[in-house]
Amino acid sequence: MDSFFKQPSESFVISIDFSNVLGTTTIASYTVVAYNGQSIVTNTVIDTHAQSGNLILIKVKDGSHYNEYKITVVVTTSNSEIFEKDVMMKVNEE
Repeated sequence: MDSFFKQPSESFVISIDFSNVLGTTTIASYTVVAYNGQSIVTNTVIDTHAQSGNLILIKVKDGSHYNEYKITVVVTTSNSEIFEKDVMMKVNEE
């Protein structure tokens, strides 16, 4: 699983690339969910998200110092295949 660090006050866009699994299909729909342990905290750490070709662009925000958040993206393709990728956001005040 990929990961990245951010400070609590930072807000920026990350991209999740599905090019390596799509082949000739396209993304028909997607979902983005963020977890802190077992709780869903999407509205707390995700500002916006959008699709751009084979990428899902996610603007992350906030988060509590020394917490980790798993961001899960699930895409459904034009031929009804489903793919999932996770990334870990680690919040650390430097």
